[in-house]
Amino acid sequence: MPSFWKSRLEPLSSNLHFIVIGIVILSVGLLKSFFLLAFIIYFIYLFKRRDIPRAIKISLFIFAVIFIVAYYIPYPLKEINSCKGLVLEKKNNKIVVLVGFKKYLIYGKSLAIPGDYVSLELREKTLNLPDYSGDFNEVLYLKASGYSGTYRLNSLTIIKSYKTLGYLKYLSLEYYKKQMAPNIYLLFKALVFGDNTLDESVKNSLGRLNLAHILALSGMHIHLIYLASNKILFLVTKRKYLSEKISLAMLGLYTIFCGLQLSLLRALIFLLLNYYNKNSLRVFTRLDLFSITFLIILINPSRIYSLGFILSFLSAFTLIFMDDFIKAKNKLLKDFLIGLILLLVNFPFITNINNEMSIFSLVSFLLIDFYTYFFIPLSFLFLVVPSLSLFIEDIYLGFNSFISLISNSFCVSYPYMNSYFKLLYYLILIFILVGLDRKKIRKGLIFLFISILILFKLSYKIEANYLEFVSVGQGDTCYINSNRKSFLIDCYNVKDFLEKRDIRSLEAIFITHSDNDHMGDLALVLGSIRVKAVYINIYDNGIDEICRGNRVKLIKLKKGDFIRIGEASIRVLGPENDLEEKNSNSLVLDISMLNKSFLFMGDATIKTEEALIEAKALKRYDLLKVGHHGSNTSSSSRFLEIVRPKYAIISLGENNYGMPNQEVLLRLRKYAEIYITKASGNIKFSSLGLKPFRNICYN
Repeated sequence: MPSFWKSRLEPLSSNLHFIVIGIVILSVGLLKSFFLLAFIIYFIYLFKRRDIPRAIKISLFIFAVIFIVAYYIPYPLKEINSCKGLVLEKKNNKIVVLVGFKKYLIYGKSLAIPGDYVSLELREKTLNLPDYSGDFNEVLYLKASGYSGTYRLNSLTIIKSYKTLGYLKYLSLEYYKKQMAPNIYLLFKALVFGDNTLDESVKNSLGRLNLAHILALSGMHIHLIYLASNKILFLVTKRKYLSEKISLAMLGLYTIFCGLQLSLLRALIFLLLNYYNKNSLRVFTRLDLFSITFLIILINPSRIYSLGFILSFLSAFTLIFMDDFIKAKNKLLKDFLIGLILLLVNFPFITNINNEMSIFSLVSFLLIDFYTYFFIPLSFLFLVVPSLSLFIEDIYLGFNSFISLISNSFCVSYPYMNSYFKLLYYLILIFILVGLDRKKIRKGLIFLFISILILFKLSYKIEANYLEFVSVGQGDTCYINSNRKSFLIDCYNVKDFLEKRDIRSLEAIFITHSDNDHMGDLALVLGSIRVKAVYINIYDNGIDEICRGNRVKLIKLKKGDFIRIGEASIRVLGPENDLEEKNSNSLVLDISMLNKSFLFMGDATIKTEEALIEAKALKRYDLLKVGHHGSNTSSSSRFLEIVRPKYAIISLGENNYGMPNQEVLLRLRKYAEIYITKASGNIKFSSLGLKPFRNICYN
């Protein structure tokens, strides 16, 4: 066992950390079934070790059962149409309502404020499932946040009002909003109350510098408040024991007042345990205290999937061993090394949020000190004298400009890191940290570590040929990688997907026609990545201005045109003549790659299909991207009899248009396996065949 671990296992041997390790492996296994095997192996290993108490083994088994039940329990627990409850929080157009012992997140404008006891009429809100690796999982997020359901508001009636802590917090924020400079108020609200409503550009700049955490209430706040209040109270009471007790009580009230935020709660529990261990028990190590805190926080097991929880505990765990990794005596060098190790430890999760990081994040510890010793103390001073905020607004705005400047300089982008890459990353990082004192292996490990980072950077670009129909809601987008040259067919709601895959350039974007559900993200994509050319049908002028504004070559296509991108051969089948209707004039594309044929119909109508049939332009296809989202305006029997696809892809989301049409589905079932992006998520076609993210077929 490494010396750095042994030094934290005395005197109690911290057997609780075996439960913590097991829970972490299991929680990953519930998301990725491959890791359940790792949990089973770990469980068998523990039971074979005689030096581990039976209580630890039984506890891990009990925790495992609780976690599995909590993960698979349906969400929401129970459908409700009407209820009465207490408003806990108000967040823009959302309110958090306590009904019995359960919290519900309700979307909709209302006059209710925290403290109001209300009667609610509700309707169902459709939750967003992840559609591809790295996509946002709303169900898991809501579970981790402690909500038992989320709904849309039909009507609300205020029955009575109470003076709750939430009401006092709301009144306080309203008071400070009137008294303070607007920009400083937003910072004050984030740093003192943990209510982060800062401008997205500020958040993004801080994220690229690995500084997003400084806007969250954390152990830093607990530490500073405890030290300051303890010192002031000691000067007043002259009794150390009393001042410590009062300070702890004040921190408890502050944590409750701020809504029991996870990072704040973790730091408070750790501080309380450390205080009583130091003054009474004297048997627990820091690793013991960490493990106990971890298990207490997991009263709600789903919290382990909260990003705030993950980053908070990863950082706390790393700091426990920091003295063993860092021998530097120079404070500046020590702060730099601490910041570097914390950056490396949190790297997989940080890059999965931001997808890019500035090289200046390596010296972000200097900016952390500025926030810690300037903005945070001043923010708490504004509690007493809010008018002082007027004098530092220019300083804050100047600081934001500086942050924005450096955060956009020397940025490195990364694709989403999946669970397998995370495992490999952490195994190598642990070997490096353990081997810091072993100079013979250090250079080799560091070289291997850099190699893994490069491999990770290239991971999504290794596969040379595939099509991926992106689940974009009620719209169309298909991403095609052809011999490592990529292009899009249509461009709706796709920017996040491109960022997650670290796609920074495109050979082309084909816009079948200029309806918003086919080109809604075009301006955003052209403004953020390099695109060589944009193609549209010859009769459509709907994107001319966007392309001119972004100085991108615009090419108008007609029947008979041919484009080759990588190994993809793209023939334009239509339009041949102006059919005097935007949908009917959609680009119809015949694409050959992977020794297969693919037909993209855009929103082409039966009128378009008849023109193609008359021109004898059609053949049999392996895959059909169904026209007009499965509407009855497309996919006639005569058309399908000629095309006879093996697979049919319908791209759509929630809609009020009756899509997909049931008669169209019946016609398609005669020939094809039908996949719908709303149900299946992203649908990928490669040399291995068709693979939807969720294997749901409509046959």
